[in-house]
Amino acid sequence: MHLRPGAAIQILAENAQYITGATGAAVAVQSGPEMVCRASTGITAPPLGSQVELASSFSGESVRRDQLLRCDSVESDTRVDAESCRQLGIASLMVMPLHAGGRVAGLFQILSMQPHAFQDRDVSALKRVGAMMEAILPSWLDQEAQEQDPPGENTSVSSPVRSEPVPKPRRWLRTPIGVPISVTTLRSGVPEEIPGRTWDVCEKGMGLILAAQLHSGEGAIVEFLLPFAAHSIRRRSVVRHQDGLRHGLEFVDELTEQAPLHREVRTPLFMLPKILAGHQ
Repeated sequence: MHLRPGAAIQILAENAQYITGATGAAVAVQSGPEMVCRASTGITAPPLGSQVELASSFSGESVRRDQLLRCDSVESDTRVDAESCRQLGIASLMVMPLHAGGRVAGLFQILSMQPHAFQDRDVSALKRVGAMMEAILPSWLDQEAQEQDPPGENTSVSSPVRSEPVPKPRRWLRTPIGVPISVTTLRSGVPEEIPGRTWDVCEKGMGLILAAQLHSGEGAIVEFLLPFAAHSIRRRSVVRHQDGLRHGLEFVDELTEQAPLHREVRTPLFMLPKILAGHQ
């Protein structure tokens, strides 16, 4: 899929917000001496065009140290301007510098209205999505330097994201639900754990957004916890559909009991944990 660099980074920010369960995400890029917000999503994200304060802010500390930083609570972290965060409704945040041409050229922020909202899996997601942004950033900066493409031209990049979901007919109706999920693959010869969040779930599989791209036919182990479930569910699966960071997985465990080949009604959410656990 080919998108303009700014559009691709905007969609990556939206995906990162969804995966981490954040209430906001933003990307700022260097514009002369200033760092200006150019991608924004969510209710706690800064508006497009706003300047990032670098002199004495948490984001500025991330840039100066050239390091990913996490603040679990703005009320107790002395690196953060707590009053400014309160006004924006931000209780916890993560900030990651973005590089182009061997220098810090941008900033990726993930924000939440809840304190202690982010765990190590969210740090991993931020790093993975941030790396995708860094692959696009040079093209974006070149486009920014040109200010505007000449009429009839359309600078685009091959993007690991998608712009709009494409509805497809389902043999099994899925229950819409977003819960954190861990996907383990052996793509590099050793187990690799990739964070994500489900989009919908049914007895035979699920849709999810991952902080990486898997390939159609690739096998994986998924582990997630559904509402009403006492324990996490672990299933062997295979990628059947992939579009950007959105994936469709089919469970391939051998069933312990005969299941119907087709369902015309959606399985109630409270029944899914028991059904899925019984198929392990």
